[in-house]
Amino acid sequence: MKLSVPAGFQRHDVRKTVCILAEDEADNLLSLGVGHVELLLGRSDVWRFEGRMTAHSIPLGDGRRMVVRHYAHGGALRKLTGDRFSKPQRFVDELAVTAKAIAAGVNAPKPLGVVIQKSGPFYKADNLSLEIPDATDMLALAKGNNGLAVLALSVAPIARQVRKLHDAGIFHADLHLKNILFSKDKCYIIDFDAAKDRGTLPAPARRENLFRLLRSVEKFLGREAAEANFPCEELFSEYEGGSQTLGVGFEAFAEEYESHVAPHRKRWEKTGGGYGT
Repeated sequence: MKLSVPAGFQRHDVRKTVCILAEDEADNLLSLGVGHVELLLGRSDVWRFEGRMTAHSIPLGDGRRMVVRHYAHGGALRKLTGDRFSKPQRFVDELAVTAKAIAAGVNAPKPLGVVIQKSGPFYKADNLSLEIPDATDMLALAKGNNGLAVLALSVAPIARQVRKLHDAGIFHADLHLKNILFSKDKCYIIDFDAAKDRGTLPAPARRENLFRLLRSVEKFLGREAAEANFPCEELFSEYEGGSQTLGVGFEAFAEEYESHVAPHRKRWEKTGGGYGT
């Protein structure tokens, strides 16, 4: 299995399994048995999380916990290919993108590695990252007690984190409320599987990524709640911080977002796929 290993990581072959592990964590992870993930997941001290990608929390033995996230396709591809992928390099690339984001000042879980197995002509894999203690995703917070007030307070820290991400040249295609966590009033961005390092991110791509975030707020919470508690203008202002990196003024930004979200609103109304789901 040919793989390009990013700086700061090492390759370890454990029988037919390939482990790409952080250099400063490799010894501990190998002694823990990450080369046999399926055995690790059977331990009694493992916690399970549900989502598009099944994830488990495993103690590292030093007071920290590790999140093991199994890769799986989303949408229509999930029914066809499930958790099988044709190109294993994509798993390793997530490590590199996440590490670059952290180096640029983005709050993100430390990438510990990836475990890849051949499955016929395809590949299956598990992503390993350091668990953020006591973290809750933004959607869960928004739907909790005083959730909309909490959402309103989150706009500025989220905008600043996304700005750092974009300044590093990273486009996060899955930038939505479930991939934004808060822990002890600190904002984190997670799940860089669909994120791409573009070197530099031009203004249109930055706007497109912000529209993805705004659309998710509207989809999950409804248009009225989104406009009142996650206002487009505040996100724009906090992101810009006096600069002009988005290439347009707020009125043009808001008008472009309306054009962007209009077809999604129509689909949500027809299918019931948005507004509170």
